[in-house]
Amino acid sequence: MKYAHEHQEIIGVDKAITDLNTAWAAASEDMYKQNTPGGEASNGNEQARQDPSVNGNEDVTDVPFEEVK
Repeated sequence: MKYAHEHQEIIGVDKAITDLNTAWAAASEDMYKQNTPGGEASNGNEQARQDPSVNGNEDVTDVPFEEVK
């Protein structure tokens, strides 16, 4: 890709980007499967995001805030 970029070979850059996107898609799919039981989305992860006590983080404190426009 670096060679194609330095020599302004558009076809070479396009091919390199396509190859990179393909590799990234495969890697991100593998990472997703590793983080979910059975390779499927887990409702436990969603529940943990909504309810901090699920992860043992019961010391959550609400604090006052001011909306600035």
